[in-house]
Amino acid sequence: MLLLLLEVVSAQDFIVTGTVNNTGTIRVKKQSAIAQTGMGGTLELKGADQSLQAKQYGSVRLSGTGVSTTVGGNFQVQNNLHIAAPVTLNITKGTVITLGDTLFESGVLNGAIQKSVDLKSGTPSSDFGRIGAFIQWNGTEPGITTVRRASDSTQFGEGNRSIRRYYEVQVSDATATGSVSFKYADAELNGHTANNLQLWRSTDNGDHWVRFIPVVDTTLKTLSLNTSVPLKGLWTAADTIRPIGPLKGGIGIPSAMANASMLDSLPIILTTLDTFKVQITDIYGTPVANVPVTFDIAVRPTPTAGGILTVTLDSTDAQGMAQTVFTLGMKVGRYQVHATSPALSDTVRLTTVAQNGAPHAWADLPRTVQTKPILTSLDSAFTVQVLDIGGNAVDSAMVRFVIDSLPSQFALDQDLSVDSIRTDSSGRATTLFTVGSKVGRYRVSAAVAGVTDSLRFYADASVGAAASMVRTDADTRVGIVGTAVTPFVVTLLDVGGNPVPNEPVRFSIGAVPVPGDSGALSATTTLTDANGSATSVLTLGTKIGTYAVSAQNATSGGTLAYTVKAEPAAPKQLAEISGNNQQRQILQTLANDFVVAVRDTFGNPVDSVMVVFRIDSVTANGTGAKLSVDSMKSDLAGLASTRLTFGSRSGLYRVTATVNGVPVLPFEANAAPGAAAAMADAAGNEQTSPILTNLVPFRLRIVDVGGNGVPNTAVTFALSGRPSGDTSAVLSSSGGVTDSLGYISSVLTLGSKVGAYRVKASATVPTLTGEVRIGRKTVRTDMASAVIETTFTATAKHGTAFQLAALLGQQQINPTESTLDTAFVVTVSDRGGNPVPNDTVRFTITEAPANASLQVVRDTVVLTDSTGTASTYLTLGTREGRYTVRADVKDVAPQFFTANAYFLYGDINKDIEINIADITSLVDILNKRSTVTASDSLKADFNRDGLIDTLDIATMRETILDRSIFTGSVQPAVFLEDDQFAAFINSMPRIPKKRSASAKTVLEATNFGLRVNLTNDEPVRGLELRMKLKDSTLALNRINMLFKRAEMMEVFVSTKAQEVRVLAYNLSNAEIKEDSGSIFRLPLITSLDMIDTTEVTIALSSNQSAPINTEKITAPPNAYPVTFRLSQNYPNPFNGATTIEYDIPDGTEFTKTVIQVFNVLGQRVKTLVAEDQQPGRYTVRWDGTDQNGNVVATGVYFYRLISKSHVGSRKMLYVK
Repeated sequence: MLLLLLEVVSAQDFIVTGTVNNTGTIRVKKQSAIAQTGMGGTLELKGADQSLQAKQYGSVRLSGTGVSTTVGGNFQVQNNLHIAAPVTLNITKGTVITLGDTLFESGVLNGAIQKSVDLKSGTPSSDFGRIGAFIQWNGTEPGITTVRRASDSTQFGEGNRSIRRYYEVQVSDATATGSVSFKYADAELNGHTANNLQLWRSTDNGDHWVRFIPVVDTTLKTLSLNTSVPLKGLWTAADTIRPIGPLKGGIGIPSAMANASMLDSLPIILTTLDTFKVQITDIYGTPVANVPVTFDIAVRPTPTAGGILTVTLDSTDAQGMAQTVFTLGMKVGRYQVHATSPALSDTVRLTTVAQNGAPHAWADLPRTVQTKPILTSLDSAFTVQVLDIGGNAVDSAMVRFVIDSLPSQFALDQDLSVDSIRTDSSGRATTLFTVGSKVGRYRVSAAVAGVTDSLRFYADASVGAAASMVRTDADTRVGIVGTAVTPFVVTLLDVGGNPVPNEPVRFSIGAVPVPGDSGALSATTTLTDANGSATSVLTLGTKIGTYAVSAQNATSGGTLAYTVKAEPAAPKQLAEISGNNQQRQILQTLANDFVVAVRDTFGNPVDSVMVVFRIDSVTANGTGAKLSVDSMKSDLAGLASTRLTFGSRSGLYRVTATVNGVPVLPFEANAAPGAAAAMADAAGNEQTSPILTNLVPFRLRIVDVGGNGVPNTAVTFALSGRPSGDTSAVLSSSGGVTDSLGYISSVLTLGSKVGAYRVKASATVPTLTGEVRIGRKTVRTDMASAVIETTFTATAKHGTAFQLAALLGQQQINPTESTLDTAFVVTVSDRGGNPVPNDTVRFTITEAPANASLQVVRDTVVLTDSTGTASTYLTLGTREGRYTVRADVKDVAPQFFTANAYFLYGDINKDIEINIADITSLVDILNKRSTVTASDSLKADFNRDGLIDTLDIATMRETILDRSIFTGSVQPAVFLEDDQFAAFINSMPRIPKKRSASAKTVLEATNFGLRVNLTNDEPVRGLELRMKLKDSTLALNRINMLFKRAEMMEVFVSTKAQEVRVLAYNLSNAEIKEDSGSIFRLPLITSLDMIDTTEVTIALSSNQSAPINTEKITAPPNAYPVTFRLSQNYPNPFNGATTIEYDIPDGTEFTKTVIQVFNVLGQRVKTLVAEDQQPGRYTVRWDGTDQNGNVVATGVYFYRLISKSHVGSRKMLYVK
C-alpha cells in the first residue's frame, strides 16, 4: 500500500489520473482532479474558492478561504467533514452529502447533508453526527433513521416562507415517536424573530403544515420539543407573524373541550357534587396542558338560590384536565355550570336538578289561641308546614302531635283527632283538638325529625255551670285578742271541679267568750271572685275565749261551720313585784329574788314569754358579779325571777329585766367594799424617748381584793437595769406612801446610752389566804404578809447628730476622669456616741485643679444607714492635681476628703489600662465617629507629636506588643505628666476586670498550627492575645491563615522571651459579627504541650475591653479535611433539587474553587461555586436549572470540582 502525504506548496492543481491509496492527508491549495471514484485518508483543501469533486472520501477538511463548491453530484464522507471558520461550502442543489461520522461546522454549509442511524434498543438517542438534529425516541423503535438537513433552502405555506433551513426525517417505522431538537443559525432566520419561532411539520412534502410550540434556546440556537411527537416528515421553523400553516389546530394547541365527569343523580340542595371535569385536547386528541378554563354558575332556580364553586379559574394539567367542585344552592330546581376557555369557543355545561332536603324548620303560619268551654272541640284544626334548610316545602315528613301541657294535672278527656301524620305535597299536616275538663290553657306540640324545636299551639278552656261548694281552709282558728284572724274562704265548683265566680255566700257569728264582746265580721254577704272563692274576716274582742262562725250558699244548699279560740296579745308591759334596793358586801348573794310580771296591752297575763335578766352596770373594773338565772319563761300567771351575787367592786349594781318589745324594768342593789390586797401599774410603762430626756412618770396603785385603791401604803422605787456604759440615768423619787386613791409615782431621766432601762417598785402588804382575783389575774397566797412588786421598762433611742467623723477613702490617687476605687465614708453619732441613722449628709466638691472639668460626686445627698454611715464616690476631673470633697451634716462640724489625679496617655477609654480597646477607640477618633474632649485628645496623641494620626496607632500597637503577660499589677503608664506618680502606680493592686459572659476563645492545636476560634454573642472590634510558650526557640512574627470570619482584620504578631503577643484590628473598626468559628491560625504551634499560660482580651462595640475565658483543645483526627473530596450527590436520581458535598483540605492558603455542572455533550449547564474558599467541608445545592434559570431536561449530568491542584467529577441523574 502506498502511504501518500502530498502538499502542493505552489499554486498548482492536483490532478491524478491513476490510483491514489491514501491513509494520511493530502493538502491541495488550488484545484484537484482525481480519476478514481473514491480515496482514503483525508483530503484537505487549503486554498481559496476551491471545488470539491463528487467522490467517496475517507475525511474532508476545508481549511482555506472563500467558497468551496461541490461538483459532480452526490458524494459520501465516510468519516468526518471539517469546515473551517473562513470557509463556506455550497453543495450543488439537487445533490447531497452522506456523512459517515461527524460534521465539524465552524464555517458555513449551504445545501443538503444527511446521516443515518439505527435507533433501537441500546441506542435511545442520536445527534446524527452533529448536523443539527437530535432525536430521543420512546415507544416503538424507529429503526434505521435518516435525517437530511437542507440549509439555505426554505419551505412555503400560507403565502409565507420559513427560515432558510429545514430537516427531513425518514424512519423505518412510520409510527415512531419521540422528543426532537433542531438547530438553526441566525443568518438563516430569513426575517423571522428567534424568540417567536414555532416548529412546523409536514407529512405531505410541504403541502400542509402543522404547528408545534417548541422550547426556544437563543443561546444554543435550538428549537426543542420535550414531549412525544411523531418523528417522520419535513421539519422547519417560522414565527407566528409569518406562519407557514394555520396557527390553530396544531399539536399542543387547544382544539376541543369535553365534559369528563359523571352527573350526580337527583341531588338534594346544598349537596357538594362530584368533581366537574373538562378535558382540552388538540386536533389529534392529545391533552393540552396550561390552558385557562373559567367556571361559572350560569343557571339557578332563583337569583338568590346561591351555589358555590371551589375554583372559578383553573389551568389544565398534564392530562388536559381542569376541574372545579360545585355545591348546590339552597333552592329546589335546575342549576347549570358553564366551563369556557379563551382558547376555544366551546362551552361545556353541567346541568342538575336539586331536590328538597331534610326537614330543617317550621313555616311561620298563623297561630291563634282558640277558646271553648271545657270538654268541647275547637272550631279550627292545628296546621303546620315543614321546610328544609333552603326554605323549600318538605313532603312525606312524619309529623307527631302531642298534648304536652295542661292547665292542671287533673284535667281529663282532652284529645287529638290524629297523633301522627305525613306532610302533603305542600309540606302541611293538620290535627283537631278537644279541650279537657279543666279550665285554663292547653298546649299541643308538633315535632318532626330533623327540626330541633317543636312547634307549639295553645287553646283555652272556659268554666262550666256551678255544681258544689267546698271549704278551702281549716274549720278552726286561733287568734290574738283584738286582732283579725285568718280569713274564712269557701269555693263554688262546676262539674269539672273548676271554680265558679259571681255566686252569693252569707257569713254569720254564733257564740262569743263574754257577752257584749262579740267581735265583728268584715263581710256578711259577698260574691265569689274569679277563683270561685268567697271571703270574710273575723276581728276578735279584747277577752280570751271561743267564737263560732258559719257560711251558707243558697245555690249549693250547704252550710260550713268554723270555731275560733282567742288568746292573749303580745307582751306590752313588765310589772315590778319584789326584790328592789337590797344591800350586802362585795362577792355575796342577795337575800331575795328580783320578781317581775308579764302582761299584754289589755292587762291579760302572758305566759311562756322569755324574760332576760342582765347585770346592766357595776362599779368600774368590777368582776365576779353573777345572776342565779340569766333568762326564763313566764309562768301561767306571767311571773319570772332571778337573784344577784355581787362582784369584786364596791358600789351600785343595776340589773334589768327585758322582754322584746317591752320597756326595760330596772332593779338596783349596793355592794360594800372589802380589805386591801395587791399592787397594779397604772401608767408610764414601756416608753421610748431620746437619750437624756425626762420620761412621763411611772405611776402605780395599791388595791384591795376587789381592786379598790388603798391609801398610805409605803412603796420604794429602784433603777434595776440600764444599757452598758450608762452612768447618768436617775429617778426623781426613790419612794413614799400612796395617796387617798392608792396612787404613787416617780420620774426617770434616761441616760446617755441607747437601749433598755428598768425600774422596780415594791411594797409589803397583808394578804388573805386563798385565791384572789385582781383585774384579769388570779393570785393565791397562804402568807400573813408579802412583798408585792412590779417593773417598769423604758427604751432610749439615739439623739440628734452631734459629731461627724471621716471613716474611709482619704488620700486616694487615680487617673484623671476615673472614678475612685474606694468610696468616701463618714459616720454620724449623737452626744452619747451612738450612731444616728436616716440623717442627711451632703457631699460637695470644694476644691479642684485650675481649669478642671467633669469632676463629680455620684451622690450629693445621702441618708445614713442603721450604723450611722453614709458614703459617695468621686469621679476625678480632666486635670492633674488635688480634689477636695466636703461632707456636711446640719449643726455639726464638716469633714474633708482629698484625692489626687494623674494623667495616663493612651488610656482613651478610661479603664486605667492601655490595651486593644484603646486602639479601637483611637480608630473611632481618626474616623470621626466619636466626640472627644481636650483630655481625650491629649491621651490619643500617644507619640506626643502634636498630631492624632495612624502613627499614634502604630506606636500604641508596638507598645502593647512589647508588654509582657500581666502578673497581677497595673502596667506602668507609657507617659505620665508627672513622673512622681510612676512608682505609686506600679505599686497599686490591679483591679480585676469582669470577664465577658458573651464570648470565649478556644485555642485548637492542629497539624498546620494553632487555630484561634472565637465564640461571641455581640460584635468584636479587636482582639489581644498573649501566650507564654514553654519553648524559647520558637519565634513567631506572622499568622499562616486568616479565616473568612476575620477577613477584615489586620493581625500583628510579636515574640519576645517565650511570649507570643498578637493584636487583631482594622482601621475602619469593621467588626467580627456574632457567631462561632476560627478567625486566624498561628504557625508552628501544633501541640498544647507547647503552651504555658494565655490571656485574651477583646474590644467590644463600645470600645470597652473585656477579658474572656480561654479553652485549649486538640483537634480530633477528622476535624479538618486532609485531601480534596467530591462526594456523590444525594438524593440521586433526583427531582427538584440535590445536595453536593465536597472538602477543601487544610493548608496555609485559600483555594480557588469551582463547582460546575455539564451535560452529556460536555456543555456547561451551570456554575454553582466560583470563589476562593478556606479549608473546610462545604455543601452546595443544584435545583435542576441552567445558568439562565431554565429547568433542564431529564438525563445524565456530570458535576466537577476544579481547583488549582485538583480536578474531580461525578455523575448524577435528573428526572422530571
